[in-house]
Amino acid sequence: MLFTIGQVTKMYHVRHDTLRYYDKIGLLKPTLKKENGYRYYTIRDLELLEFILLSRQLDIPLKRLQEILNRGNIDDYIKLFSDHESFIEEKIKQLNELKKEVSRFKQKTIAMRNFENDELPEIPTYESIDKTLLFISQKGDESLAEIVKNKDLILITKYNEEGALIVDSILIGFEIFEDESFDIEKYKNYMKYHLKGRYMTFSRKGTVGNMIDFINATISKYGIEDEVLPIIECTFNMVRLDESTIHFAKIYIPIHE
Repeated sequence: MLFTIGQVTKMYHVRHDTLRYYDKIGLLKPTLKKENGYRYYTIRDLELLEFILLSRQLDIPLKRLQEILNRGNIDDYIKLFSDHESFIEEKIKQLNELKKEVSRFKQKTIAMRNFENDELPEIPTYESIDKTLLFISQKGDESLAEIVKNKDLILITKYNEEGALIVDSILIGFEIFEDESFDIEKYKNYMKYHLKGRYMTFSRKGTVGNMIDFINATISKYGIEDEVLPIIECTFNMVRLDESTIHFAKIYIPIHE
């Protein structure tokens, strides 16, 4: 039984150009090629095509595949599939990790959606905090994407020349833990910060500007006279193209007693 190139492309969802390329390099030649250019494939050709397409899904280079097909050695086939069995297992591991990460972000997004900002209470919430934070300069040579992957980002505040409280746009931070294998010394531009003591804590969502306005209102309401430097720990950041990023965050305001 013969199959036209059109029938083959429909059955296997492969492009005409791909089949012609396989013909050109001698990987899969049609059994019959007429003078008018029509190509016809047999069942054997289709079996070979299925093997080729499977190999391509496993990212096996065409050159290696061609060598195996030319030799026809069964040990080559066994090694080929053993190697790519490991490849698939690694892919499954990566996908499972990605699934966990997506699930984590989904839960954070749901929590952000369900959260409503409260008015400042008459009596604030206090917590005893003991965290080690690492702030890295965004102007450094390090790859921030690699460093902060799967971390809640932390913003630190400072006072500008006019005495107004602002977020330090140069530094980006995250918490580090004792049992975490993290080589701090390899980063040239960093600042280690020990968040320890008694803090007012508030959960909020909004832009950085909203956060600063809230902090200023808090400092005013509770009569905090010291020039404190609050920390903003962002649990989730909803990035938007046309507006400022919306942060779902926990604010830590130090209390000096």
